[in-house]
Amino acid sequence: MNNVGLKPWTAQNYDLSLESYQIKNGFGSIGVFQKNIRDFFGVVNTQATPDLLETYGLGGDSSLLNYTISTRNNVGNAKITGVEFSYRQALTFLPNWARGFQVFVNATKLTLSGANTADFSGYTPKSAAGGLSFARGRVTLKGTVSYVGDINTGLAAASATIPANTYNYQGKRTRLGFDATYSLTVRKTIGFYCTCPFGSRGNESLTTPSEQRKRRLASGIAPDTTSATLMRGVTSPARPITRSLGGE
Repeated sequence: MNNVGLKPWTAQNYDLSLESYQIKNGFGSIGVFQKNIRDFFGVVNTQATPDLLETYGLGGDSSLLNYTISTRNNVGNAKITGVEFSYRQALTFLPNWARGFQVFVNATKLTLSGANTADFSGYTPKSAAGGLSFARGRVTLKGTVSYVGDINTGLAAASATIPANTYNYQGKRTRLGFDATYSLTVRKTIGFYCTCPFGSRGNESLTTPSEQRKRRLASGIAPDTTSATLMRGVTSPARPITRSLGGE
């Protein structure tokens, strides 16, 4: 549902970075930053009730009681501090026939603080990527391994099976990527792109962030290696991660 009272969020950003081009045939950088965010958005999911439906002018239709109503609100302030690192190096020591290879790696670590951090959705605390590329003439090849940590996607609607203050999470995942391009002319290029997830935990439901994880692992249920979902220890193809704040 649209929220006509939603205010725009604002942020003050501070960045400091150190970059070096003095590395032979390479480049490296490291940086720190801080973002002070006010009135950030949060999604609130509420089970439909007759009174709530009446508020939105939808009263009288009992079939809507089976739905969850999602609204976007200003839910608080937050501060994000982080550090990021990037490095790339041309492998010029290789023989002439192998010239054109380059390795690269980058990583970001974020820390979220504030009174309403649990409501801050879309936040990725950890991410990293690295790989090998090759470029010579009209041909460019690149292989990449990337990792993204758990992402809070919003508050879940409380119900008989989902406790209050439980949040939906997108599970951490690792991906392999490969792309190849060939330049036909200055303006025309053909290419092939492929990504493949592996080692992904998929989505899971944790009543608390720590205790349910221990119970799931103790029961012998291994993390998922596909895009399926772990919901309270039961494999399911399309149910969200939910995590309560009670444990951590």
